[in-house]
Amino acid sequence: MADNSTDRTDYRLLARLVALLAVALTLAATVILSTVIGPAAAAIGSFLIVGPAVHLVVGKAMQRQPERWGAFADFIIVAGLAYPLILWIGGSLYAALTRSLALGALVAVGPLVLLVLAGVLWSPDRGLKRTAQRSRQAFAAEHGWRYVADGTEALRDHWTPADGERPEVTASAIVAGELDGWPVTICDTVDQRAGSDTNLTVTWLVHLPVSLPRTVAVPYDSREFAMRARGRPWEPMPIRGYPLSVDGLHLTSDDPALGERLATADVRKATIDGDIVFWRITGRDLSLARRAAAAKPFEETLRVASRLVALAEALPADVLVTYGTPPCRPLPFREPSTGGTTGSRPSPQPS
Repeated sequence: MADNSTDRTDYRLLARLVALLAVALTLAATVILSTVIGPAAAAIGSFLIVGPAVHLVVGKAMQRQPERWGAFADFIIVAGLAYPLILWIGGSLYAALTRSLALGALVAVGPLVLLVLAGVLWSPDRGLKRTAQRSRQAFAAEHGWRYVADGTEALRDHWTPADGERPEVTASAIVAGELDGWPVTICDTVDQRAGSDTNLTVTWLVHLPVSLPRTVAVPYDSREFAMRARGRPWEPMPIRGYPLSVDGLHLTSDDPALGERLATADVRKATIDGDIVFWRITGRDLSLARRAAAAKPFEETLRVASRLVALAEALPADVLVTYGTPPCRPLPFREPSTGGTTGSRPSPQPS
């Protein structure tokens, strides 16, 4: 089995290679264009376009593998802003030293105003949301699933714990249906808590027939995962940099005995083979959350759901009987006439 993890040495090496490539192409473009439009215009155009373009192309390619590269792909794209930043600072100093302080201040402040406006008006997740909405609507219409444009209130109700504290999360582009007889919900979520990661996240839910103590699959038994294990269903946990193996996989649970009994060979294999480390059980939801990625078709999203269903099938029935309790809430986005359990698996029976 191939290991998806990438260590920090790979990150540093790739960052340097991208920077060298971008600088080389920027300088080459400046030399070539200077014979046509003049040195000043060539330098401005190259620093504004060529350098950032190289970082954008490489970063977008890395975003096709979010489990491998995670936020590092975003870093590569953002690093491309260094080229216009250098041009901006250099231009401001040049104008102040050779023309006037007023012109230098104008050159310095003008782009800053434009950047602030762009930051307020532009959302990097907007395109991802539109793509998800179109593809999921089409899938729901074709396969008889339910599509809900905004299911924030329903999922907030579903995720509200016993203490009554409603979670600060939004949910959109929701599809709800069945895979192999298991009720499944897929949605885009955004954490609205202060100081949290507000990037768009894809959240998968396979609804179990019983509620269980909170349990999380982590790469290995270590205290470094203690805080992560207490995360919410919509909080993504990247796996890059962690060694993954069937034998090393550890299930941390509010009930340690449950974690030990759930960690069967079949559950371990379904987790590693399905590349779904950091799945969670919260109440009756078996869930997984990952950062939304560009160029990911809905078929890939559905494959992840199928892997979670395969994991649900692998959960030992006798353990569910021993530790499970009846769910206190109906399934979200199912018709009330069915008792809120449309597509729900029958409760496990002891073997």
